[in-house]
Amino acid sequence: MNEYTKFELTKEQEEKLAEWLVVVTQRAAKMQEELERDKRPGLLESMQKRSDLGLLSEKGEAMLSRLKKPLPRPLPYYGDEGGGISFTFRPTTSGVYCRVTERITGNFIDLDDLGWG
Repeated sequence: MNEYTKFELTKEQEEKLAEWLVVVTQRAAKMQEELERDKRPGLLESMQKRSDLGLLSEKGEAMLSRLKKPLPRPLPYYGDEGGGISFTFRPTTSGVYCRVTERITGNFIDLDDLGWG
């Protein structure tokens, strides 16, 4: 018989995470915007030429559509699958460590009182 451990956030952890996500997603959107602004003109021109020739995939067409939208966008773009944040749970004898990491900025928050040690 297999046993699985279920990891859940407490209400306090969820509130702390929600506050942090507001700040970090704004930071990620700004970082993404700055990077995109430098690359945008050349990338947009190149992709438009490929689109005109019918050489772009469905994903490429979606990206081209997104690039045509004016900046700034209110939220960062994490790709088709999402995955902007990751959760790491580490059970120990003294409790469970929980760290949440945002992918673009690399910023993280520890959602426990045990420390990440």
